[in-house]
Amino acid sequence: MKFFTGNMMRSVSLLASSLLLLFLIPSCHKNEPCTTCPPSGPDTTSHSFNFTQFTFGGNAGSSYFNDVAIINDSLAYAVGAVYLTDSLGNPDPNAYNLAEWNGYNWQLLRIEFLTFCGQSGTTSAPAEAIWCFNDSDVWIASSNSQITTWNGKSQGAIMCLPVSVSKMWAVNKNALYTVGPLGQIGFYDGATWTKIESGTTLDIRGLWGVVDPMTGEPSLVAVASNGAMIPQGKKLLSVQGLTVSAVSDSGLAYSISGTWFLPGQYYVVGDGLFTTAALGQVWREDSTQPLLYKNAIRGNAANDIVVAGSYGLLSHYNGSSWKQYTGADIPSFNGEYTAVDMKGHMLVAAGWMDQKAVVLVGLRK
Repeated sequence: MKFFTGNMMRSVSLLASSLLLLFLIPSCHKNEPCTTCPPSGPDTTSHSFNFTQFTFGGNAGSSYFNDVAIINDSLAYAVGAVYLTDSLGNPDPNAYNLAEWNGYNWQLLRIEFLTFCGQSGTTSAPAEAIWCFNDSDVWIASSNSQITTWNGKSQGAIMCLPVSVSKMWAVNKNALYTVGPLGQIGFYDGATWTKIESGTTLDIRGLWGVVDPMTGEPSLVAVASNGAMIPQGKKLLSVQGLTVSAVSDSGLAYSISGTWFLPGQYYVVGDGLFTTAALGQVWREDSTQPLLYKNAIRGNAANDIVVAGSYGLLSHYNGSSWKQYTGADIPSFNGEYTAVDMKGHMLVAAGWMDQKAVVLVGLRK
């Protein structure tokens, strides 16, 4: 008969303990939830898009787009001014101020505005801004302080405003905000337009807002700047109802043009890309960005953001990294994207190149 020595007994005991631990410690199986597995990193979205560029005009005057809005993959709009030649080959002074995307191509349309408020004559004045509630309720602002609506087939009544408009943001048709040059802010309650005092004479170039899910009240941020003009000036404005207050712009460049935010994450673009977790805090510049001017920023979520700017700049943030699309992805050009929008798996950037209006459609692969 063999007997176990003390060392042998300790070895057997250690082996038994190890086997027991293997049964007790939870494992990280692919198909089972695991609370002890290490985090896998942030959720990301795809950088991969198929891009198609479209250009309009160029032989009858300077054409351009100022703003863009997506309703769905098969319906989007760009507004501005596209000048073409008439049937005789002569420059047509009447602009096409609305372009409609049908999922495959863009159709140029003319929206009429009053030549002068209070008179009956109309003209297809350049359009400055657009806001879409749905496919049959699109609001379009002109360069001569007017707004009209488009239902997909015809336009509605023309409204004269007490302010000029460069950007719009709305909760619904009873709470629509506009911003524009010289610090102008307007509010429409569904019946009456009100001019809101902004406290600045700088041009307000960007506007965005969110609705508090608990109170239903909107909170907006507007950015104002002289751009490259002297003297330089900048303002960051918080809009709550009909009250406007300046908030800290510490850390921001003097030239700022656009904003977009979610609760807890704010962005401002212009001569750089800047972020902060809360209004009133110092803004931090993202030093990884290319040294090109950034006009506009939009997003679906914190992990799906697009920025557009000069020389065809287009960058996408996927929750972990930024990708700048280069000549291998999209055409580069001596012009700029002045506006961008993003919805679902589609993005649209619009602006000008040389004498042409340009729009870029990206569909995620």
